[in-house]
Amino acid sequence: MRAAAALAHVWRALRRADLGLICDGVHVHPASVKIASRARAESLVLVSDGIVALGLPPGVHQFGDVGAVEIVGGDTAYRAGTRTLAGAVVTLD
Repeated sequence: MRAAAALAHVWRALRRADLGLICDGVHVHPASVKIASRARAESLVLVSDGIVALGLPPGVHQFGDVGAVEIVGGDTAYRAGTRTLAGAVVTLD
């Protein structure tokens, strides 16, 4: 997501009652999380997009009907053979 689009997304979210951000360093940039936490700490909800592959080493892993997932760089999982994000493989801590 480009910086302007990301900022617009966060700005729209700041207007709502609760603000949920996927805080894994993949979906939302850490600087955006910091800005949101300063602006709306009382209603910020930290969300994980961790998938079943969380904790597995880099490589391709098969998960039943879900299909194959490729872990790249230790923090990101793509649908195997593509650059389509499958989810994160990091924890919030």
